Amino acid sequence: MWEHWRLPALAAYYWATLPKRKRRLREWAAAGVAPVTVLFYHRIHEDRATPWTTHPRAFLRQMHWLLEHADLISLQEARERLVAGNGSHRPTVAVTFDDGYEDNLRVALPFLIEHAVPCTYFVTAENVLRGSPFEHDRLFGAAPLPHTPEQLRALAASGVEIGSHAWSHCDFGGLDDNETRRQLTESRRALEDMISAPVVRFAFPFGRPENSPPFAIAAARECGYVAVCTAHGGYNVPPCEGFVLRRFHGDDPWIRMVNRVTVDRRLIDLPTPISQVGTVESRRSSESFADVADGRAVAGAAAHTPFPLVEAASSACDPEDHVSAPPSSWDVAVH
Repeated sequence: MWEHWRLPALAAYYWATLPKRKRRLREWAAAGVAPVTVLFYHRIHEDRATPWTTHPRAFLRQMHWLLEHADLISLQEARERLVAGNGSHRPTVAVTFDDGYEDNLRVALPFLIEHAVPCTYFVTAENVLRGSPFEHDRLFGAAPLPHTPEQLRALAASGVEIGSHAWSHCDFGGLDDNETRRQLTESRRALEDMISAPVVRFAFPFGRPENSPPFAIAAARECGYVAVCTAHGGYNVPPCEGFVLRRFHGDDPWIRMVNRVTVDRRLIDLPTPISQVGTVESRRSSESFADVADGRAVAGAAAHTPFPLVEAASSACDPEDHVSAPPSSWDVAVH
């Protein structure tokens, strides 16, 4: 019974909190602490063969909304805003993809390139070089192919940033130091050879906290990456270093995407700049953000309930999901 009401309940929550969200974002923007949301997708295809496959209609609906109502920025600009402050009065969103599926050339990538949407495309090097499907797809009886090196080179030439998703799609939580560094360096070297351009960003496969341990994050920095991405939800709130970027699933029903990018306060967790851990400055930055956000402390909320009950659901999106607000709902009374 509850499954049937999850999306309508989330839509009701979104509508009820929309006026406060607009007000808070204006206040956060004035203080330079507006959150940056990073979305990630995997495969865009009609067959919805796996839980991480998004229907093209759902993907295009989300992209059209973001083009009209959000600041769509690159991961490079995301890091710059996290360091210097983000004063945007609109939702600030970066778009990323993981794995590297050839099927994304049918709809998703042409749309992003045509509309100049910044995108970082994290690719698992071994599958590309071998032309072999991913094992996690085979578990669902599916075998979509990865890109070819020639396709990646063309994407890079079209302005899509290519990032590393490791040499193999491995769990870094179970690797020793030598294998961790091999996964980081060999994937980067192989991808740079393919596209004849630098590869400077990395996304952890699986991306949960247990799959992206601190020693692996430190190793990525030592190996020359300028940023790493996780995949367990959460916002990126300035001021912070911006080396570790948290991401939300984008491949969900439309209302979940909109709820997240317009900043669901229940999901806020305040990061601390690595250089300021335990310092007076870190406490002051957290306190100032909490003061702006209606004077209530929000630090640590996501650690206890990262995906509240009304948010929880499978990642398979419904292309016929019509639980939504009118297209102009965000911009009304924002400026």
